[in-house]
Amino acid sequence: MNAESPHIVPPPPDGLYQLLVEAAVDYAIFALDPAGRVTSWNLGAERIKGYTASEILGQHFSNFYPPEARGRDLPARLLETARSTGRAEDEDWRVRKDGSRFWADVVITPLRGRGGELLGYGKVTRDRTEQRTAENDLRTNEERFRLLAEHARDVIFRFEYTPAPRYSYVSPAICDLIGYTPEELYLDPAAGFRVIHPDDQPRLAVLKTSGMDSDLWIEVRLVSRDGRTVWTEQRVTPVRDAGGELIAAEGIIRDITGRKRAEVELKAAKLAAEAALAQVKQLRGVLPICSYCNRIRDDSAFWHRVETYISAHTDARFAHGVCPACFDEVVKPQLEELGITEHE
Repeated sequence: MNAESPHIVPPPPDGLYQLLVEAAVDYAIFALDPAGRVTSWNLGAERIKGYTASEILGQHFSNFYPPEARGRDLPARLLETARSTGRAEDEDWRVRKDGSRFWADVVITPLRGRGGELLGYGKVTRDRTEQRTAENDLRTNEERFRLLAEHARDVIFRFEYTPAPRYSYVSPAICDLIGYTPEELYLDPAAGFRVIHPDDQPRLAVLKTSGMDSDLWIEVRLVSRDGRTVWTEQRVTPVRDAGGELIAAEGIIRDITGRKRAEVELKAAKLAAEAALAQVKQLRGVLPICSYCNRIRDDSAFWHRVETYISAHTDARFAHGVCPACFDEVVKPQLEELGITEHE
């Protein structure tokens, strides 16, 4: 086979070509005559399509197509495309002998003699059912992730470190958080740093240079479009290549500005309470008190009842009552003189 005539069929060198075709068990490789009837059949074709050579030789290759494909005359159109353009490619469903379907990747090329006459067609079919299923599953998962990310209140992101620092993905929630759209961050790589509060930029740079061994929870201040400081809590997961080099960071950004404001207010309230307690009047030192009347002498040498003195020097208040000892010594005798018993 020479470069100028890629589809001219030379005689096989000592059966080597036949051995090569038979060894390709992952590919259905077979020949068709100009009318589309099967003239050769390898083990790969038997494995993929389910027919033995004796069952399929001489049969039209349209047997491999589902009814809807035959209805739109796809087999004949593929042969015509291969004949007129030198190649026909197709990815679509095909049918096995048992009626089951598989997703096929098909290439058909015309086979011509040295005079250019059409001898038939070579057809190579690969079963891509598993790959297609995996690709569909991947697309489904990506769509689910996209819907989740686009409707989540938290910001989901991926930041690339190589070849140049930039955001490769930011969910739409970033707009509600700091007023910038994802597209603005994509188009302006430097914006990814500008939105970080200047006081926090050195700390994040250290994280990159020192490397991240595992997931991190960090608090980072961002600066919104209108200049507000937005407190965020970020979970950052390092992404490394096969050689262990840090190439990206993925994570979630959560707005904790309300929580930080509450912490500040709580701290201020605590300081205010401590200051108020410090201003409460307290009694210290030695208090002169009369041993008989229990009056207390103040700094001006005046004597006061205990209640009066304490009320003047503290915030305490009094609720008067009778203790058990005074009741037995004073109140009870008086009640008895009046003829009133304790139970009355």
